[in-house]
Formats: sequence, C-alpha cells, structure tokens
Amino acid sequence: MKVAIAGGGIIGLSIALELRGAGIDVIVFDKHPHGTQTSLAAGGMLAPQKEAHAPGPFLELCLRSRTLWPAFAAKVAAISGRPSTYLESGILTAAFTDDETHSLDATAAWQRACSLRVELLSGDEARRLEPQLSPRVLMATYFPDDHQVDPVAFMPALAEAARRSGVRLVTSAVQELRDQAVVHADGIETADHVVLASGAWSSQIAGCPVQVEPVRGQMIELRGASLPSKILVGPGCYLIPRADGRAIAGTTQEHAGFEVATTAEGIAAITAAVGSLFPALAEAPVSRSWAGLRPHASKGLPVIGPGPSRNLVLATGHFRNGVLLAPVTARIVAQLIQGQRTSVDLKPFRYDRPSS
Repeated sequence: MKVAIAGGGIIGLSIALELRGAGIDVIVFDKHPHGTQTSLAAGGMLAPQKEAHAPGPFLELCLRSRTLWPAFAAKVAAISGRPSTYLESGILTAAFTDDETHSLDATAAWQRACSLRVELLSGDEARRLEPQLSPRVLMATYFPDDHQVDPVAFMPALAEAARRSGVRLVTSAVQELRDQAVVHADGIETADHVVLASGAWSSQIAGCPVQVEPVRGQMIELRGASLPSKILVGPGCYLIPRADGRAIAGTTQEHAGFEVATTAEGIAAITAAVGSLFPALAEAPVSRSWAGLRPHASKGLPVIGPGPSRNLVLATGHFRNGVLLAPVTARIVAQLIQGQRTSVDLKPFRYDRPSS
C-alpha cells in the first residue's frame, strides 16, 4: 500500500511516521522544507485543560492525545537519535480581576467534575509556586498534567525520524488532490490513499472540501536571569520557560492572510503583558521575534476523517492545537487507512458535520 500526504508539518510528518510503523509506503509533499513553517513557529504547549472551555468531544480528543505524547516523544528521539525536548512543566493560569477569578473558579469546578487534576490557588499560594509572579495576581489555577515540547528542536527530530524510517520527503507544492493521486508542481504522484494535512494552506489546494483560514500569531523569545519554573498564562500572554534558559512568549490572533511579518504593535502588546505577569522579565532582552499561521477551519473544530472521495483522508484545521493533537491525529488516520475501527468517534470532526 502507498500513501501520499500533502503537508509536511507536524501533522503530516506524524501521520507518515505512524504509517511507516505499519509497513506502509509513504511520500510527503510540501512546498516548504519539511517541518519549517507553522509547526516550527508554535509555542509547543500540550495543554488540553488550559485550552478547554467545556467538556465535550474536542476536550476528549485533546486529552487522549496528551496521554500519547510521552511515548510519541520517546519514539521520535529514539529513531532520530536526537534528545527529547518533552518537558513536564505544568501550567499556572493567573487572574488579575474579580471577573477573571470567577472564570478560574468555574473552570476548576467543571474540570474537577470531569475527574481532571486542577488546583485552585490564592495569589499567595501561586507565588509560593512561582515567587516572582506579579503581586497583582489574585488567584490562579494550576494544571499539573499540561506540559510542553520545544518545536524548534522537535520538528527537525521528527523530520529526521521520518527520513530514517523510510518516508520520502519531497519539496514540491501540491496543486490538486484527486481520488488516488496528488498533482504537484513537478508532476503527478499516484497512491492508494491521499491525506490532506496542509494546515493553513489547505484551501489553496484544488480538491480541498473545507475552508481553512490562516490566523497569524506573533511571538517573542526572551532571555533573562530569572525564568519561571512552570508555563505561565495571564491576560494577553503566555510565557513558556525552556530548559536552556530561553522563554517563549505570545501571542496574538490576527486575520492577516498569509502575511507572517511581525508588527511593532503586536510585539509591544506581548512584552507589556509579560511584564505585568512576571515583572522579572519586564526589561529582559528580546532575542528573537516571529509569527506563524494557525489553520482555523470554518466550523471551528479540526477536520479529521474521510473526505468526499473514497481514498481521501482529511487531517487539517487544528488551529492552536496542532502540536498537541499530532499523535492522536496520526493514529486515527492510520486506523482509517488500514480499515480499522477508529479509537475516536469522528462525527464531530468530519468535513461534512453540521455547522451548528
């Protein structure tokens, strides 16, 4: 069996690695060097609890993927020969106002009712965990099971693992998807199955049955003597400490088409929010700034499942959660292609799901 994948980001490469583990011939097309676009620009939070607004199928999908991440990271490290950057850091979400504390209290209540681990902390309790947290913080929630991976190190390792596993990586722009073929800038590749995993660029490909819009997110890298030990989230920003002394901060959400330039306004907003949340970094040097394009599907949730033609499988529109959802998406797509029952009910994630 042969599978052609359109898209060489974390979703496409993860699917390719999973399929190769089942002995399937895989070729991955991308117009950019594999693993160098949106996935590389991401913060890398593995945060289903922090990101969730309510229980439901999307939360269950994210939680299932979170449980797969330790083994997934270990597999990529073992095959690529590169060290893992998976880190069990936990996430602390801070509230500065009464309205924000009420929101955190409600979140903690429904998550506890779902048997998820979450701690509701006073401002003083939060500062005992993170002593340099802003004195303005009134309350915080701590999600000990939400973690992180560093995409800057993980994406080259994933691409290398795919290569070493026998995946063929082709740099060529996909132009059209057919039932059993991919039309790209340098020719036509036939395959038993075709997978669409092109993220923010999906709707630019003829034959894509869903609308996916790019949403720009700007980010900065800080270096300072004092970093938090946990991921911090506050009004207008998140702050992700890396093991090598860097901290990643973001992010904006902007409908700017495919423009990936940063803006003075965006970077200023992030740096101001970081200073309010963690004053020790208020004057830290910004060593790097960049922007990435998140793929937002028109119906909100990611699109995962069979397409309108017999041999087309869709895996796109993961928006803010592409890194988190990579291992579970790879497993689902591999199950579909091999004719197995999927481990997740795909009705909420199908391309033809009801819009309401």
